[in-house]
Amino acid sequence: MEGISIKQKLILGCVVPLLALLLLVIGATQAMSQLMTGINAMYQGEVVQLKELKQIADLYAVKVIDAANKANVGGFEPSRSKADMSAAQQEITRIWRQYRSHNMSDEERRLADKVEGLFAAANHEIDSVMQLLDRSQGQDRTALSAAIMPLYQVIDPVSDAVSVLVEYQLTEAEKKVAELNQLRQQLTQLFIALFVVVGGCVLFIGIWAGRSVSQPLAAMGQILRGMQTDLDLSKQAPVLRKDEMGSLAHSLNEVIRHFRGLIAQINDMAEQLARESAQLAHIGVESRQRFAQQQAETDQTATAMNQMSSTVAEVANSSNNAADAARHADDSARHGHKTVEDAIHRMSGLSSQIQNTAAMITQLADDSRDIGSVMDAIRGIAEQTNLLALNAAIEAARAGDQGRGFAVVADEVRTLAQRTQRSTEEIGKTIIKLQQGANQAASSMEQGLEQVEESNRTVLACGQALGDIVSSVNVINEMNTQIATAAEEQSKVAEEITRNVVNIAHISTESTEAATQLNQSCHELEQLSNDLKAKVGQFRC
Repeated sequence: MEGISIKQKLILGCVVPLLALLLLVIGATQAMSQLMTGINAMYQGEVVQLKELKQIADLYAVKVIDAANKANVGGFEPSRSKADMSAAQQEITRIWRQYRSHNMSDEERRLADKVEGLFAAANHEIDSVMQLLDRSQGQDRTALSAAIMPLYQVIDPVSDAVSVLVEYQLTEAEKKVAELNQLRQQLTQLFIALFVVVGGCVLFIGIWAGRSVSQPLAAMGQILRGMQTDLDLSKQAPVLRKDEMGSLAHSLNEVIRHFRGLIAQINDMAEQLARESAQLAHIGVESRQRFAQQQAETDQTATAMNQMSSTVAEVANSSNNAADAARHADDSARHGHKTVEDAIHRMSGLSSQIQNTAAMITQLADDSRDIGSVMDAIRGIAEQTNLLALNAAIEAARAGDQGRGFAVVADEVRTLAQRTQRSTEEIGKTIIKLQQGANQAASSMEQGLEQVEESNRTVLACGQALGDIVSSVNVINEMNTQIATAAEEQSKVAEEITRNVVNIAHISTESTEAATQLNQSCHELEQLSNDLKAKVGQFRC
């Protein structure tokens, strides 16, 4: 019974009443046929025979007796009375033969034989009266009156015998009427029983089909109400049948299992998003610290560059002094030697400072590359966060109205991820500019270092040639000119480096602000992740 589909149950609920109605119609037709057969049999067997017996009795009483009496009193001509009596005899004979042609029981045949025996005596008296009428032509009324009494005497027994047959036919008719009434009662009881049985079957099928639909629907409705009010996804609809309701319950269970899996995935993604947000916030803090350290080192580099500018100015001043000393070399050779030693010492210090500055700029370039690696990591995290938020929005859209809150949260997460990505791209551009400036500063420092080393070698040569300073005044003057030119170039390079360092400091400040904003965005993303996790936690799986 559980394997019957609802469609088959409904068809069964329609077919059974139709079959029952067909049975009732067939039964009623057969019953009416039996009743009509009984009525026809009663009509042909009793009513027609009663009619024939009545006709015979009427012919004897009316035609024969009445014709004789009318002839006796002069109402009819003897010939007419004779003709009526003869016609009555012939009609009685015909009707009696027709009566004897019916199927008769033994008792009826016995009574008919008795009546037929009385017909012979009656016909004999009728023949005597007709002969008397023929002889007397109605003139001998005394003889006619005397013949009428014997006629009564033979016809009355015939009437009595016919009355007995009539009573017999009435008794048989009553029996058949009783049989028909009994048949009617039996058919009525049969129809009532069929109606009760068919009605019970139809009622049973209706209740059975209704319960097969209402009970599973009530169970599934209770589960859906629990999902609506309590967000309860832990219950399963009972699959007790293999019909459409069982298929519907199985589909509902599959949807609930899919929702449970979806909620679990969203919960896992929320936890992963929270972890990634915390990690991103930690990276933002480290980036902000590194940017602060970079800014401090940039300030130190600017101070060193200012010192280098002062040193370059001193070098230029020393070159001028060397030129003056060369013009007075003949008189102050010893003083010139000392000045050359001072120049050598200062050039060595300048070389050391330039090397330190070059090392700082190189370190600044390395830090900028490290910052670029960090920003690549931040950019990857932002892209992953954007992808996770997009997946969450897709899953929320599949969830329909119940996932509308998830869609809003996923949209906010995706917006924050996009803002983080844009900030990361801006920081990356700034870092690229910083790296380019650092590379240019490093290149300029290398050139300045080479020039300082060249000046140092020149001053050393001057020291070595101090003994011949008088003869080499022109050479010294040329060298002093070269030193002055180099000092001017170093001054320009120092100014350019100072400007680059200032730009680096400004970029570091902007990077620090961007890192602060990134850290704030990470905290907001972490808060949204926690809110999403809390909302997902409301579902009971």
